[in-house]
Amino acid sequence: MKTHFLYKIGPIGLLGYIFSTLGAVFIVLGFVLGQVFKAFPENMEGDPQLFLFIFAGIGLVFLVLGLNFVMVVLRLKKRREQARDEGICLDADPVGCVEDTMVTIGHSHPFRLECIWVDPDTKETHHFRSEMLPGDISAMVAGEKIPVYVMRDNYRQYYVDLSKYVY
Repeated sequence: MKTHFLYKIGPIGLLGYIFSTLGAVFIVLGFVLGQVFKAFPENMEGDPQLFLFIFAGIGLVFLVLGLNFVMVVLRLKKRREQARDEGICLDADPVGCVEDTMVTIGHSHPFRLECIWVDPDTKETHHFRSEMLPGDISAMVAGEKIPVYVMRDNYRQYYVDLSKYVY
């Protein structure tokens, strides 16, 4: 099952890219309009630098917000990669796919695979959820063990490896 770009970056990443692009466009537009009105002051009343300050100010706000959103997505991605590279691998049992109704992509809701793993020493049950999936893969994973990579000291930092089923 092939995943779309939006499923990989998520809604926060999409907002980050949109806000960053808008911010950059507003900053460039502010500088260009400021220079144009400075070169032709007879066509404008007031201070030509006003366009520079207004557009660049709005652009700077959008750019900072967008970059913060992108940084959140990159930090989460780094944590998942760290769990995959440095963590321990657990063989979790899939419970099923759940539709994530908090997110809508293209008039549909993505799915997340839920897995459980019982610690053989403490008999404590740990629940894990995958990243967003474009469809229900519970039929593909039925009866199989799903590799879940977790950090040794923090079971809340994990990565559900579905690379065998989703690319």
